[in-house]
Amino acid sequence: LYHQAENSRQDKLALKDALSDISHQLKTPITSMTMLTDILLYREVPPGQQRVFLERIQGQLQRTQWLVTALLNLSKFDAGAVQMDKRWVDCEELALTAREPLLALFDQRGVRFSLACEPGCGFQGDIRWMSEALGNILKNCAEHTPAGGTVSLSCRDNPLYTEFLVTDTGEGIDPVDLPHLFERFYRGRNAAPDSVGIGLAMAKTIIEKHGGLVDARNQPGGGALFSIRLYKGVI
Repeated sequence: LYHQAENSRQDKLALKDALSDISHQLKTPITSMTMLTDILLYREVPPGQQRVFLERIQGQLQRTQWLVTALLNLSKFDAGAVQMDKRWVDCEELALTAREPLLALFDQRGVRFSLACEPGCGFQGDIRWMSEALGNILKNCAEHTPAGGTVSLSCRDNPLYTEFLVTDTGEGIDPVDLPHLFERFYRGRNAAPDSVGIGLAMAKTIIEKHGGLVDARNQPGGGALFSIRLYKGVI
């Protein structure tokens, strides 16, 4: 009874902290949009400046939409309400699906994308959820790679597991951040200004639901390396 009570108390504290983090993350874009709409409504703004303000509002709306969707998905996982498909997934198809929404980001940042998959490489799983997990890792690497750099994705198969390796040519991961990289709402020292610390946590949850493991480390020559292993016969 004591341990049950302590677990219940810890769960309540975790929920309190999570709600506090969510409130903080939502407050920032809402405050920004409120200020911009007030300016547009009550001040004389030149047409060119109006467009700039509207584009900023659109960006904040997209960020808020992504945040709410990510939080809802995490809640579904916590509640055990997500059912994973058990279908054959081709690794190259998965890689291209995960890359598709990020093409504009790669182009905007001037970062190249390199893909190398073994022919016939694949696994049993859910391509929709795995593309989100892989996409979140690719996005993280792209955001930490300078212009002219490269984000590389390779896929390979062996009798024990299917492995994805994602590398970049960025500054690498601060050693202080490595143990906390996949924690919810954790923002590393080199995190982007608009980072909310959900993408990598979501990726870890999805990969583990597939019976897999994800790991991050620094490459000897510089840059980050993410390893995803999906074990055979487990989902």
